Amino acid sequence: MKYLIYFSGMPGTGKTTASLELKKIIKDSVVISRNSIKKWFSDFKNNDLEEKLIYTILIKSTDVFLFNNYDVIIDGAGWSKNFYDKFKKIAQKNKARLVSIRLNCKMETSIRRTAGRKKEYVW
Repeated sequence: MKYLIYFSGMPGTGKTTASLELKKIIKDSVVISRNSIKKWFSDFKNNDLEEKLIYTILIKSTDVFLFNNYDVIIDGAGWSKNFYDKFKKIAQKNKARLVSIRLNCKMETSIRRTAGRKKEYVW
């Protein structure tokens, strides 16, 4: 069975670390990172149009990888019912199991972990 695993949570909760560690365990998996897609846009201004484009790329690439029999691990940040429903539909279409994992940590920990990051990659 294929898996679509989605990590969500505030910056600094460990989404990237968890995604990369899980990729080491799951053979034939790919990590799709919202921040990696975000880096493609050199003039990223965090406006609505660019956010829609980033999430469209994230959703479409998830569909393509699942169709090609990869397990997909998403290193995301936001979570909404609408976004979850889109992933659920993609998972059903590709006969994959959807696993949504929300990571949390103390606010002080999140601030400490993100303090050294470049500002344009913390949102």
